[in-house]
Amino acid sequence: MLRREWELFCDIKTTNKEWHLLNLKFLKEHHFRSDYGKQTLEIGKQENLHKVENILNYFNE
Repeated sequence: MLRREWELFCDIKTTNKEWHLLNLKFLKEHHFRSDYGKQTLEIGKQENLHKVENILNYFNE
């Protein structure tokens, strides 16, 4: 949804690879500050990080 909003309202268009690189950068730089985030949400974040890395591996083949 965010990607579509950028296209519609900000006139920002990205390729699939660029989009996944932006997501990878965000996931690597984001840090949870609350105990709940660190203990619970970090697990899902790491799963998403691995998914994005796998998607980018497809682009690099």
